[in-house]
Amino acid sequence: MEKKFVRIAGTLLDLKPRRCAGIDAGEFDRSGAAWAGYEVSQKVVNAINDSLSAHESAAIEDTKDLRGILSRYSSLPFENIKCFSSPEAAIETAARTYLEPDVEAVISAPSDEVFEAAVRGAGARIVCVDHDNPFDRQIEAVVNHIGPRTRMVFIENPNRVTGAMFSEAEIVFLLAYAESTMVVIDERNFEHSGRTAADLVTRFPNLTVIRSVSGIFGMGPLNMGYALSDPENLEYFGRVEPIDPNSRLIYIAAKAALGDSGCLQRNRTTIERSRALFISHLPEIGYAFQAAPADFMLLKVADMEFAMRLLADSGCRAEDLSQIEHLDNYVKVEIGTPEAAELLLMELSLAAGHLATGYNRNRLGDLPNRLSADRKFVVTTK
Repeated sequence: MEKKFVRIAGTLLDLKPRRCAGIDAGEFDRSGAAWAGYEVSQKVVNAINDSLSAHESAAIEDTKDLRGILSRYSSLPFENIKCFSSPEAAIETAARTYLEPDVEAVISAPSDEVFEAAVRGAGARIVCVDHDNPFDRQIEAVVNHIGPRTRMVFIENPNRVTGAMFSEAEIVFLLAYAESTMVVIDERNFEHSGRTAADLVTRFPNLTVIRSVSGIFGMGPLNMGYALSDPENLEYFGRVEPIDPNSRLIYIAAKAALGDSGCLQRNRTTIERSRALFISHLPEIGYAFQAAPADFMLLKVADMEFAMRLLADSGCRAEDLSQIEHLDNYVKVEIGTPEAAELLLMELSLAAGHLATGYNRNRLGDLPNRLSADRKFVVTTK
């Protein structure tokens, strides 16, 4: 059956794949140097252009190697993969490829602000889909918001605010229904969730999956992005992708990180152990919470201001979600090491009388002994 591709933005039709074109002395003049009467050295211009050209050539070679590694990692053909300096750059590129004024993008809420920013940057209209239960999203709600002007649908799987996930059957239903709409799925937490739509990329030309090589791979503050999609889609991406002077450094780091599978597994195990501690002990000390297939959990508290102070004093990264519909009194807490989880559980136990929202108010009780037993269990089963 012939593939049916999503219509691209009209401005892309005459564009060629972007290449670093260099600069000329006139650009330096317009920057203000000539206003002061200074001559622009042609040697400076030549040196910058040589550096840009060398950087681009090296980055292209690095990308080829990196795509080969990602092909083996994702079990997808080389031509279905495109690398970006960040996942945000990949999302922005997808939006600029398909969106333009007078079309719409459907966003399943709550979602990362990067989606809305990308849609606005392309001049398109945002259609937000609110779910009655943010922890159990329904794909029918997304489908019901797709109209004749819908050019793109953004969903996170798992959701980066609540951790809720759509099943593969729901994704297939959406892709089949919206065959003239590009469906962009953010899978930046794939290494935690283990669930992916990547295997659907070769079946549905209206699907783009965005992933990252980030902290769980041992990348520290660096965060490389990559898109999985039909090769024809990726060719259009190449016409509008942003040029990042730091891309080569990021690609080199990503290649090294992908080659260190031991680090990935250790980091994944660390989060799993910490999550298990919270799941086991938060109900015992009276807290309602939502575990997520990611590196965070949602904790429900009775006093948000007090909770945010406690979490900050405990060195935990946290975000107040009370301004989001249906998430009153929920705080998003990043999961750290098991040692940090134990300390936070102790602090929450001591503050349970003021913060706990669950039914079992065991407070501190014998929590220290139970945590000690858990630690011994982990040690003996490593």
